[in-house]
Amino acid sequence: MHTWHTRGLTYGMDTERSMGRFLGVHLTVLPNFDKHEPLSKFLETNVMSGDQKMTALFVRLRELLGS
Repeated sequence: MHTWHTRGLTYGMDTERSMGRFLGVHLTVLPNFDKHEPLSKFLETNVMSGDQKMTALFVRLRELLGS
């Protein structure tokens, strides 16, 4: 968890909400999901805040899962 938390900070997860969601994806969807190239490129952008990145990721996951 400490490693994921540290990586989350580098992606701009600087609020409790964004960090919680970031860690939640690691725990419930796919450990080390952020190491997959398309996702790491997305998370490394500085165009959006951490909250915006995680919201966009959750919207896309819901679309992919059909919920």
